[in-house]
Amino acid sequence: MRAIALRLEGPMQSWGGPVAGNDRPSLDVPTKSGVLGLVAGALGIDRREVEQLAALHAGWAVAVRVDRRGTPGVDYHSTLAVPTADGGRRNDAVISNRRYLYDASFAVLVVERSEAMPVDRLVEAFRRPGFTPFLGRRACPPSVPFLEHDARPLEGEDWRALLDQVPLAERPDPAPHEVHLDAELAPSAESRARRQRDVLIGRLPRLFGERAVHVLLWTPPVSTLAVAPAAIVEGSIDPWFR
Repeated sequence: MRAIALRLEGPMQSWGGPVAGNDRPSLDVPTKSGVLGLVAGALGIDRREVEQLAALHAGWAVAVRVDRRGTPGVDYHSTLAVPTADGGRRNDAVISNRRYLYDASFAVLVVERSEAMPVDRLVEAFRRPGFTPFLGRRACPPSVPFLEHDARPLEGEDWRALLDQVPLAERPDPAPHEVHLDAELAPSAESRARRQRDVLIGRLPRLFGERAVHVLLWTPPVSTLAVAPAAIVEGSIDPWFR
């Protein structure tokens, strides 16, 4: 099993859930569509290239380790002069409540399902991304490099062997840590599953299908606790990130 490890950490993150009216929620962990949207942006895939986006969902599995949950918050958001369908502008303000996670940190595995797109290509894409990546919304830049583990692909027998190689965030939540896994990565006998609608299945406007997400607990091995967060390797990340 091969994967790359991403660190999703910043002052603000937002991972969209079901929308009702003008409320824009955030789930408590990064979604599969959000993570693979990051991958697509790094690869230079446009959001309108739905076939390529759907291929990413078919070709990669995702595991999310919660190193630091962060604090939920709400931004009272008002927008003036919003464009209308007929080409005009609204005269009144559009009000919405936009929800975020503050100071959260996640370790994310993007696991190779086939050799159609090897993980080495993803490493190169995050070193020199086609589009500037962000944590769910453009207003949410990362505070640390995306690539974990010295920007090297990981290999292991299962998801635990992969995560054991990924350093913890600074100031992590007390162990054990919650891990959210694609169903194919998790032994069903030792986990509970929930349904999550975050798999891209259609064109604009976006259509999403459900997947089974298994939630397990991961306890850091001594080797992981002893490893400091990965340092930036000179020359491994372009100056745009620094």
